[in-house]
Amino acid sequence: MRGIRRWLTSAALLSGSAAWAQSPALPPVPADEPPIATALPGGTVVSGGRPASQPAAPVTLLPIADTPPTAGAPPVPGPGMPAAGAPIVAPPPPTVKPGGPMFVTDSPLVTPVATNALYGGCANGDCCRPIGAHGPIGNEIYFRTGVSLPFGSSRLAHKLDYGWATTGGGRAEYFDVGGGAAWAIDAHAFYTYNNSSSQEVSTFRGEPVTPRALHRSGVGLGIGRDYFMGGPGFVGGMWDANLRWGWDAGARWGAGHADLNLITNEAIYRRHYDVFGQPFAGLHATLEIPMGGWTGIAGGRLEYSYTFSDILPRGGNVQDVVIQLQLGVRY
Repeated sequence: MRGIRRWLTSAALLSGSAAWAQSPALPPVPADEPPIATALPGGTVVSGGRPASQPAAPVTLLPIADTPPTAGAPPVPGPGMPAAGAPIVAPPPPTVKPGGPMFVTDSPLVTPVATNALYGGCANGDCCRPIGAHGPIGNEIYFRTGVSLPFGSSRLAHKLDYGWATTGGGRAEYFDVGGGAAWAIDAHAFYTYNNSSSQEVSTFRGEPVTPRALHRSGVGLGIGRDYFMGGPGFVGGMWDANLRWGWDAGARWGAGHADLNLITNEAIYRRHYDVFGQPFAGLHATLEIPMGGWTGIAGGRLEYSYTFSDILPRGGNVQDVVIQLQLGVRY
C-alpha cells in the first residue's frame, strides 16, 4: 500500500514539472483566416502561423540605409537643388559674341566647346587658337631668288642685261575666322644685280663711259592678301597639302651704285652712288605642306617694280620684272 502511494506521488510530480516547462500550445489556425506577417530584426518579413487574435511579441526594427521616402512626403533636396518651397530661378540666356564662331561659352548649362575642335583638332592648346572674334596669327619666314629683267627708256635702263634678285624676309598673317584667307604684312631686305654688255657711250662728269653693272640693295615693307584653296591655312599637323595664292604691294628704300667703264683707260672704272625709292606689286602662288608644328612652303613669285634714282645722273630710273622661286616656313 505504501508502495502504491509513493508511485502515484512520483507520477504527479513528473506530470506537473512537464506541464510547467512546456509553453502553452496555440490553438489551430482556421482555414479561412490568413496568417499574420511577422517582421524579424533587420527588416526581413516572414509569415507566422498566429491568428490575428493572438498578440505578437514585440519586435525591434533596425534602420536600413537608403530607405525610400514615404509616399506623400516632400523630396529631400540634393546637392545644387533649391530647398523645398524656394522659388526656381531660370539661368541667364547664353551669350554669343558678335562676329565670332557660334559657340555658347557663357551659359552655366553648357560646357564651353574647346577651340581645337573647330581649328584643326590640335592635340594641345598651344596652336591654332583664335584671338578674340578673329582667327589666329601666323608667322612666316622666307627666302626668294630669281631673275631680274630690267627695261625702260632711261639712259641706264635700256643698257642693262638681265640680272639676279634675292629677297629674304618675314610675314605676319592675320587669318579670318574660317581660315580661308588672311591679311599679310611683309617686311624684307633685298639685293639686285644687273650686268651690262652695252658699248653705248655716255658722258659722266665730262668723261666718256660705258655701263658695266648696277647694284641695288635695301629694305621694304608691304601689305597683301592671301587665299587658301584646300582648307584653312593655319591648320597644321594634318599632313594635307594646301594651295595658296595672293598679292601684295608696298615700297622699298635703299642705296645703289653704277659701275662705269672709262673709255680713255680700260684698266679702271668709275662708280657712282645714290639712294633710291622703289614701289612694287607682286603675285605669288605656293604649295604648303604641314609638318606637325610648322608648315613648309614652296612656290613662285612674279613682281613688278620701278626704281626712282639718279644713280646715273638724269637717267637712272629702271623698271624691273622679277621672277623668283620661294622657300619658306610658317609656324
